[in-house]
Amino acid sequence: MTREVPIFDLAELFIGEGRAVRQGKHKLFVVRLEDRVTCYEDRCPHLGFPLSEGRLEGTALVCAAHGWEFDVESGLGTNPKRCRLRSHPVRVVDGTVLVEVEET
Repeated sequence: MTREVPIFDLAELFIGEGRAVRQGKHKLFVVRLEDRVTCYEDRCPHLGFPLSEGRLEGTALVCAAHGWEFDVESGLGTNPKRCRLRSHPVRVVDGTVLVEVEET
């Protein structure tokens, strides 16, 4: 079962920035793009290293551990292409970022 939880006000995150947040047992990485917000588990599918410690270059997120690269708009790997980030549904309501997570 899942639930939607508020994590922060959208105004706290600039366009082109990402932020690590913890919601219960969930470690999340939230990115604000030009026209929307995306959310992924804060772990690289390669070795589990926190994505939030990597660098964000436009819509490219590069893992600090081994340089794996992902498109933060889709969560798809760009180098290598065979991987994908685990996403969480996210929406903004009245200026608050809400993320859907499994109940703990």
